[in-house]
Amino acid sequence: MIIDHARTARVAGFKMPDTKALLFRNPKAGMPFIPKPAFAIGLLSRILIYGKENENTDIVFIKMEYAAKGHKLESPVPNFDLTIERIFQPSAKA
Repeated sequence: MIIDHARTARVAGFKMPDTKALLFRNPKAGMPFIPKPAFAIGLLSRILIYGKENENTDIVFIKMEYAAKGHKLESPVPNFDLTIERIFQPSAKA
């Protein structure tokens, strides 16, 4: 799911740089945590992509390790955070 925060802001009469939130999940990864329903909110991965005034784009996300730690659990998807960082890091081609 993609949420366009900038568009919503414009509709409400506000100005906001281009800002989108990406929400996704991996049900198979979350199944071990069904007995801990409060963790369900942490299993929804969120990535925020937003424009800056200097025309650069920034990307931030809540690390799965952080979400799991708040519920005193092990990260449900080993290497998830590293995978997301690799997907979104700038290409280092020579």
